[in-house]
Amino acid sequence: MLQIKRLVIGGTMLGCGLAMADPTGTLLVERGMVLGYDFSAALHQPSCPDATTPAGRELAEAMVAWGLFVDGRVHLPPVADLLATRLHEQSCRVLLYTEVMKIAAGDGGGWLVTLWNRDGMSTVAAEHIVDSTSEGVGHTLAQGVPLRKSICGAMVATVAGAPPPESPEPERWCCVRGALPDELTLKVALPMDAGWPQARQALHDTWAELRGRGLARDWQLAAEAGAIACEYSAPINREVEPSWHWRPSASYGSLMAAYEGRDA
Repeated sequence: MLQIKRLVIGGTMLGCGLAMADPTGTLLVERGMVLGYDFSAALHQPSCPDATTPAGRELAEAMVAWGLFVDGRVHLPPVADLLATRLHEQSCRVLLYTEVMKIAAGDGGGWLVTLWNRDGMSTVAAEHIVDSTSEGVGHTLAQGVPLRKSICGAMVATVAGAPPPESPEPERWCCVRGALPDELTLKVALPMDAGWPQARQALHDTWAELRGRGLARDWQLAAEAGAIACEYSAPINREVEPSWHWRPSASYGSLMAAYEGRDA
């Protein structure tokens, strides 16, 4: 049985930051394959504050070197590949396409976590657990937590310098400037109970509305997000049980703040 200091659930920005902070003592498990998905796949919040830690500054320098970080904004999708590269370079322990099936208290303290992936079932003994997902795994703390959900799409201009569409209802949809020239993110608000099919439908219905009203004549919807974006009023760090915490990465508000685990 593998014994580790810390099991991190969710390959989020926070999850990746925690894994790289302690490569030998941390195991990162992610049910999918896209890293930093709460920002990279969700196309959420391209605006990126300055780093405040050495690890954050290293990430910022890497994003600049990759051509992803321009004038305080990040071109989000390739951040997933950058994180994968950095996790590999630092010999971090990562399991992708891995589900957490059960979390039980260990006889001598800590936690016994049952995992399932293509190699079958396995159990990991962890001294600490950090759940960095928004939905919460193995507990109910996420239920009833106030948050805003949205679905985003990447827009590119068909005419250089085209003005961005102005929303008459910014609380329902708005356009956010991206890192690249003539790049926008279309952000569409969702009801709290919206799932993936409803989210995609809302995005394409809104795009059809923009086109029908002549608000996006010089723009094309180039891509849709691969995850629903979640926004919270403040960073969350709640105890599920002793040595088991729920810290939804998206609650930190920006890619950099989540990576650094910044509370403010």
